[in-house]
Amino acid sequence: MADRFNPDPEKGEAFPPNGAVKPEDGVKGPPELLAPAGSPSAFAAAAEAGADAVYLGLKRFSARAGAENFTLDEYRALREDAGKLGIRVYLAFNATVKEGELKEVWKLASGVARSLPDAFIVKDLGLFRLLKDNFPTAIHASTLAGVGTLAGLEVLRDLGFQRAVLPRELTLDEVLETVRLSPIQTELFVHGALCFSFSGYCLFSSYFGGRSALRGECVQPCRRLYSAGRKKSSLFSLPDLRALPLVPILKKSGLRALKIEGRMKGPDYVGRTVKAYRMVLDASPEEEGEALKEAGRILDDVPERAQAMYFLRGEKDREIRDAVSGLKLGRFEKKGENYGSIVPLGDVMVRDRLKILSAPGESGVAVKVKGIWTGGRPGEGKSLERAPAGEKATLEFGSGEKPLIGGTLYKTGSGSEERRHLASEICRRIRFPPPVPREKTPPFPAGLLPKKPEREARKGEEIWLGVDDFQAASKVSSYGPERMIVALNEKNLRDFSDFKARKPSPPPVVWRLPPLLSEDAAKRLEILLRELGENGEKEILASDLGAAGLVRRLLPKAVLYADHPLGLLNRLSLETLFCWGFAGAALSPETDAETHSLLMGEAFGGAILLYLSLRPPLFTSRAALKIKEKFVLSPRGERFFPASEGEAFLLFPEERVFMDGFLRGPRSPDLLAFVFDLRGETRPEEVLESLLPALSGEGPRGFSRFNFKRGLK
Repeated sequence: MADRFNPDPEKGEAFPPNGAVKPEDGVKGPPELLAPAGSPSAFAAAAEAGADAVYLGLKRFSARAGAENFTLDEYRALREDAGKLGIRVYLAFNATVKEGELKEVWKLASGVARSLPDAFIVKDLGLFRLLKDNFPTAIHASTLAGVGTLAGLEVLRDLGFQRAVLPRELTLDEVLETVRLSPIQTELFVHGALCFSFSGYCLFSSYFGGRSALRGECVQPCRRLYSAGRKKSSLFSLPDLRALPLVPILKKSGLRALKIEGRMKGPDYVGRTVKAYRMVLDASPEEEGEALKEAGRILDDVPERAQAMYFLRGEKDREIRDAVSGLKLGRFEKKGENYGSIVPLGDVMVRDRLKILSAPGESGVAVKVKGIWTGGRPGEGKSLERAPAGEKATLEFGSGEKPLIGGTLYKTGSGSEERRHLASEICRRIRFPPPVPREKTPPFPAGLLPKKPEREARKGEEIWLGVDDFQAASKVSSYGPERMIVALNEKNLRDFSDFKARKPSPPPVVWRLPPLLSEDAAKRLEILLRELGENGEKEILASDLGAAGLVRRLLPKAVLYADHPLGLLNRLSLETLFCWGFAGAALSPETDAETHSLLMGEAFGGAILLYLSLRPPLFTSRAALKIKEKFVLSPRGERFFPASEGEAFLLFPEERVFMDGFLRGPRSPDLLAFVFDLRGETRPEEVLESLLPALSGEGPRGFSRFNFKRGLK
């Protein structure tokens, strides 16, 4: 029998399934305080301040690729120290994974086997299956999975997740009701950065530079200035979350963890925020008032953006103004290649991390203070360790990736705190771990290897057309599509009978469910689904696991397809959905040429849909942004068109995507259809006319290829 923590690859042994691992049902008491540990010094700060648990990532496959993160040896050393301190460790494997990366993921995960975390945090369903089937530890669904309804939590339970990190877009009432009825453990972010797009649905960074937010590579285009008419502002830059006043309510709610965002932040941020939330969590009812005041004073000194409770307090329609993260220090004047002068509004110390912005909405230049001088240039006057507030000083910086600029200076991290924690014994053990002999990686599980097609590809794939309503469907149905994709709403249900009556042989309809689903919206969707079933309709397209769960419960005989916002880029994620009950699934529009080629050479347990042309929603948000103008203009002159669907605010690019590379190369026998998504087009028939010749090899010009040629990072 195989030793489950030391399989013998020569005998074909691998790690056993973790089906016996169960959630901690019935756990009572306050939630754990879960802190970010993006670096060894941040972990030391979290431990010192009283965190119950930390979450962190390795150098690959973490949704915070820009954090310092950990090597395998560093992780093992941290895991050992955390165990001695009674601190739980959750390992974030929460990036989406491409088909060609599965074996690399397996090698990395196998390296963790001797020091398994208390749980993995996962978004990608393929990575989830790989871990669940082979490693005996719990798995938590990342907030990037976007599951915040009871129906969605039931799907996660059925799949085998033990906990879900709830979306940051829920209101307090929604959180309390969801936690009360949830079939699995729940966890909630209470502090840190907020994204404009709903958790796990942002394509903005990927669309314009191939750097996917879902793979930890986000370049934060939401923080820039945009114009709506004559007004230029930080339209999409949300304030940071600060739910400290709600802790007395949340700690009695049944949540298993209160989570602090910030794996990109230093030990000063981590230590202060953990200390503040620890203070309120531990306070008795009689002490909570004073604890909240003192904790608030601690957080006031943390370098962050403007703060609000935002979604939790129903502030989703408030105007957003401040896109800058950090404590404002004043106007910095560049004097030389690596130095300049300032009269700081607050103290500045050697090794402090700063950011210089030449104008609001710019990405700015990040610098680290190398020296402080009383004279006009480095080496002149007296050398200081600290520049006091209100006194002019010359700041010298180390060399950076970008040239130094003048502008407004912000403090983003404390050098003194980082230096103190780096000198600690716990940090030294993590940064300089003893060498560990490298173990041979077990062979990739045979049952999860790709399946070669046993039959030839179809003679001709179907063509599906996606439209907003039946007025648009009437304009394009004459082109002979095998299916029409139409949004499921009350108006379209009413118009459906007229559409069928006007067309002698109308194409079957695949009903597209809302892109976002709250608990209230789920109740309305139940009514529509029941009516759909009464009309004999059974083909449905879902981009939300909660919506899919409703379909399976209410219409068990429905033919269910997974839509592209689920972000499917590998065969294991596809097969996981097929095993659960989906009949087919669309690949993510982020798909690049390598991923497409690998997947199209394989066979699956369900049908594959490829979006040949679409305007991908760059933002799918629950923020109630009110824009009267027809379009929004970026600093580079790109135009984006706002729209709404159900509860979602959507932002579409002006430039249409055409994935002509999907028409070349291998084709899986499970490839069912090419989809032309014509939503938002005032003349869908004209757009379709310009695209159809591509099916015979005459590719249209002037379209984006998204990441197909440049690759997905």
